Amino acid sequence: MAAPDALLTLAEIALGLAGFTGVIVVFGRDPNAPWQGVDAYRVARMLSASLGGLFFSLLPEGLLATGLAPPLAWRACSALLLVYLLLAGRTAALAARALEPEQRAYLDVRYLRAVPALLGAVGVVLALNALGVWWSPGYPAYYFGVLAVLAFAAFQFVRIVFVRPGRL
Repeated sequence: MAAPDALLTLAEIALGLAGFTGVIVVFGRDPNAPWQGVDAYRVARMLSASLGGLFFSLLPEGLLATGLAPPLAWRACSALLLVYLLLAGRTAALAARALEPEQRAYLDVRYLRAVPALLGAVGVVLALNALGVWWSPGYPAYYFGVLAVLAFAAFQFVRIVFVRPGRL
């Protein structure tokens, strides 16, 4: 059994987001001015999420190709994605705390507080999927977990483009 084609579509989207990160790095700033801390933070989060989404979009195909039973493969993928979300969230929190207070103000917008809550909910769903709590543990929960990672990358892209330091 191969992984659903929808995951390959997510891999293409992830690759596109990673490419946009490169475009932002090259063209998104004044070459004579240093990066603002918040811009570097957002670019790092966007790149991490897009490359993470790419990896986790392709992972099931590899696990299923080894002959691993599909329920076990989806459980393993969900568990690994959950670990990634926890580590990425911890890294993001530490990097945000390291920003200067005036730079951190661009991250402390009220509606942004829903993003960690949403990713936390996705983490709970992935944990339940990994533990086999679903009536048929597998692909749907994992798909939405990868989709959430890519949504976070796209959200960072929008924030980089439209919420610039000095225009909060």
